[in-house]
Amino acid sequence: YQRRVHGETFFSTTPKIGGRNSKNRFVNTIMGACQCVQKGGTGDTPGHPLIPGEHFILEIRRGASMPKADVLSESDPFAVVWLRDPSSGLRRGVKVWTRALTDEVNPSWFSLKDLKAVPAPTDELHIEVYDMDELKQDELLGSADLPISALQPNRETDIQLAPAPEFQKSQHRERSQNMSITVVHHTYQLIPRKTIFIIRHGESKWNKAQAEKNLADMWGHVDHALDEAGIDQCRRFNSRWRALIPMPEVAWSVTLPPAKAHASKHRPSSLVEEGLAEVPEQQRQALEREFLNAQVAFASPLTRAFQTALLCLDGHQVLQRSGLHLAAIAREVKGLFGSDTKGARKGVAIRDHVARELTKMLGEPASNALMRTQIEFRDTVIHWWTSGKDTSADIQKRLCDLMDLLKYSDFQSGIVVGHSLFWLAFVKKFLRVDGSLPKLRRLLTSLKLGNCGCLALQVDFSGDVPVIMEAIPLFGTTFHA
Repeated sequence: YQRRVHGETFFSTTPKIGGRNSKNRFVNTIMGACQCVQKGGTGDTPGHPLIPGEHFILEIRRGASMPKADVLSESDPFAVVWLRDPSSGLRRGVKVWTRALTDEVNPSWFSLKDLKAVPAPTDELHIEVYDMDELKQDELLGSADLPISALQPNRETDIQLAPAPEFQKSQHRERSQNMSITVVHHTYQLIPRKTIFIIRHGESKWNKAQAEKNLADMWGHVDHALDEAGIDQCRRFNSRWRALIPMPEVAWSVTLPPAKAHASKHRPSSLVEEGLAEVPEQQRQALEREFLNAQVAFASPLTRAFQTALLCLDGHQVLQRSGLHLAAIAREVKGLFGSDTKGARKGVAIRDHVARELTKMLGEPASNALMRTQIEFRDTVIHWWTSGKDTSADIQKRLCDLMDLLKYSDFQSGIVVGHSLFWLAFVKKFLRVDGSLPKLRRLLTSLKLGNCGCLALQVDFSGDVPVIMEAIPLFGTTFHA
């Protein structure tokens, strides 16, 4: 394809692939799928010179009442935002883009971006929302200019969008006159170095069926829940971090029977043994204690990861203080026939399904106690899963989006519960290449985390590109091919 997007020409040999998300793959690729650096001075709007160290953190949360720009389907909206001087028209900082969402009247992006500028008091926030088109120029749906003074710091601001001329016609007027976008200007200071604890979910019914070569259980369902072994793995993980603090200080949501002993399906290889032998013991112990003080918890909305977060973190202060935040960008990498990576529910329905699955395994009292946690649904209220196969560009874009979420959120240490292939790709992309502990690095970039495995990532956000400086396995973590 050859396309022009906001004043730049891009070329791609990416084939068109079927599936609900195929339409937005190309535009997401050219909007930074293979990079985490926002480019200054690009596009059709001239700008002031960038000043290092200046930041303007904007969360582009959601839109409403997007007009229908396509004949056979709803629009595929994405937002483009920048700061500008209204008198000269010059852009200040950089343009930022959300990802394009397929067929969404009310898109939910929850995209954290840095406009890399300190605006003057008279500057304005300029917003344009487009319908992504694969074979022609993207179509403007609406735009708005909001004085910076009208933004409410750290609170949602609803902005009415003026419809583009095409959507002021009578057949579009009922919807387009209510078109809006919601943003939040975050005023907290960026933290240059954070500790991120990534956890893989416990064993799922898919994992068990795969090991037993049970095709009916593998392909007969989607979004598989934890199996009995997975529940017990979560209990053991929970017991490990609880053992670090006096029990009277820990509030249990529910008393569960002791975990059963399940024989490991994977024998440690020399690669695993040599890599784990390099882990500094004092550093491991210090990071395990830091885990107790995590301030925020995210989880993939796939059932097995959601369940794992509730069970592994039961009684942890992070769930009691800030709840659990679902993040669709942390879902598993989807292969062509991966029914375990395909979602089936949105928003509140995800929570209700998880509650039913926990009830089947643990009983209603235990399930009800675990589900008291406050759940933030964020970008999962829309069709958040991939129907077709994830391309390399899709994966790279999600890795960068997750790193942006971690960088621009206000916490020192946080927890993210996700999946083996996604975490392997995440570590490969961001782990420093010149670090110490070469055998451990080879292990981390070659093998997958075991079920309920945990890595402590010490991430440096001070440069343009985030870097994982160190990655340390915690709580008896194992690895396998």
